[in-house]
Amino acid sequence: MLCLLAPNVAGKEPVPAATETPRTIPANQPTRRMLQSMRYRILEGAVRVLSALRSHMARSLKEQAPEMATTRHHYTGVTLGDEYTDEVHGIKGRATAVYEFLHGCARVQIEYVDGDGNITDHVFDIGQLVHVDTGKKLRARTAPPSHADGAVAG
Repeated sequence: MLCLLAPNVAGKEPVPAATETPRTIPANQPTRRMLQSMRYRILEGAVRVLSALRSHMARSLKEQAPEMATTRHHYTGVTLGDEYTDEVHGIKGRATAVYEFLHGCARVQIEYVDGDGNITDHVFDIGQLVHVDTGKKLRARTAPPSHADGAVAG
């Protein structure tokens, strides 16, 4: 048995220091290195699963993107993503937003390329826009179909 002696403090007799006997690990218990290796393999698997899921979601969004752009209908008759022409100013561009105001006015934001080649946008009154493909002129509505009487919900 190994016996270490503590230093003599203030004339006291040396006291044997506590010794640690080597611990034996039973054969059926994993070692620390084995546990670290198992954790590493689990994390590797999780990263692979997450990577595959992310690439699947990206492919799915790419496939759905054209459909999503053409199905954005507003009750005013505006389809976001379609091209419209402003009759007053002659500006032709793509509808990117519809704004509704409390008093019933609806306006459409049109994104277009100006004379300098810069992409810009402008908000137009809905009554002065014409759909480029169909030639249909939009008309102003004062309320959504569910509020046909013009009352403000709330």
